[in-house]
Order: sequence, then C-alpha cells, then structure tokens
Amino acid sequence: MHEEGTRTMDPDQALRQLVDRAAIIDVATKFAASLDHRRWEDYGSCLADEIEVSLPTMGGWVSMKREELMAFAERLYAQVDGCQHISANHQVTVAGDDATCLATLNATHHLTAEHEERIQREVGYYDYRLIRSDDGWQITHLLMTITWVEGNTAAFRQLQTNAAIPTAGA
Repeated sequence: MHEEGTRTMDPDQALRQLVDRAAIIDVATKFAASLDHRRWEDYGSCLADEIEVSLPTMGGWVSMKREELMAFAERLYAQVDGCQHISANHQVTVAGDDATCLATLNATHHLTAEHEERIQREVGYYDYRLIRSDDGWQITHLLMTITWVEGNTAAFRQLQTNAAIPTAGA
C-alpha cells in the first residue's frame, strides 16, 4: 500500500541508494575526524586527486591537489594542542556517480599555551561535492561556510596564515 503521490522504488535501487548514502556520510565524518586524530592518510583518502576548496579566509575557490590540501591541514593542525570537528545532519543527494552532501559543522580548536585565550570555535556548514571513484566516494569540491565564531578567532586566523593558507587568485 502506498500513499498517493509517493513513488515506488525498485528494491535493488533503494538498497544501492542507501549504501551510497552511508558511504558518503562515512567520507564526510572521516574527513572531519581525521583532522582531530591527525590521520593524514585517512584525510587524503577522502579527497579526489584534484579538489576545489573555498574556506572563509581563502577569498574564493582555490584549485588544489590532494597532497597540497593534506600538507596545509597538517601544517595548520600541528599548531594546536587539540581539536574536535563535528560533522552532522548530513543531507545527501546522489545522481549516478555524482553526489552532494551538506553537513553542519562545529569545529573547536584548543590553541597552544602561548595564547591567552586558548579556545576558538567555528560553527557553520560543510558543503561537499563528491564523485564515485575506483577508491569509493571522494570529495571534489569543499565549501566551508561559517555562520558564527567565538573565542580567539584572531589567533586561529594567524595560524592559518602561518600554515600558508592558499588564497584565490594567488
């Protein structure tokens, strides 16, 4: 029995959609957790060979190779005592071998002792575009939108500069 206006889906198609959705959410959560645990190979496995990135301090979209983004993240997070990135409320859309995933972001950074105010938090969204590759789903585009911040934002921005954050047009 189906309600009017709903459509039926082939069971194999429904299963494939659920498997894809779970795999994409796994990539999004691994991407975030890998920063916290400093598992750079895991972090890199989430990324396509070439990725378009737009972080708030980049000033627009920047094309990067996987290894470049991995190296930037490693340099940045080597400067903090700890961090926690929460990726939640995943909204996934799959169209063949392409997908999007919008996830809420709550990133807390515990800065090193030389900073008087040691906590910095950013809240917003990760907006991913992904492709299905031979290695599974991988991120091709990453847009990070911050809706609010608290704590020592100036110090965290300086850490990004220290880590040589790429900028649009550079």
